[in-house]
Amino acid sequence: MNKDIQPLIEREAEKKYLNLDDGDFLDFSDQEKLKAFKVGASFALSLFKWRKVSDELPDADEAVLCKMKSPSVIVEGFIYNDNGVPKISTQADFEFEDYSNGEVTEWMPIPQID
Repeated sequence: MNKDIQPLIEREAEKKYLNLDDGDFLDFSDQEKLKAFKVGASFALSLFKWRKVSDELPDADEAVLCKMKSPSVIVEGFIYNDNGVPKISTQADFEFEDYSNGEVTEWMPIPQID
């Protein structure tokens, strides 16, 4: 997903940059302005990356997208630790096959795109 959304973010940053009045950033060079936008775009992209459960886990009460070990699917749920094995707990109203207690390999926050 990062490669798909990166051009969109960069295009929007460039559009915004080109529409700025010089008075908005009087003390900044063009290169400094561009660098600031790239830093912002980089931060935005970091929100859309998969994280290995071996590196970090979300808060227990945070619903996230989870990549399952088997079957190979992506499910929304909550990650908990079962004797050192990260597993998923799904909502009670989850309409598809029950993936509760399935082993999770990676997770990411649910993107909030307005």
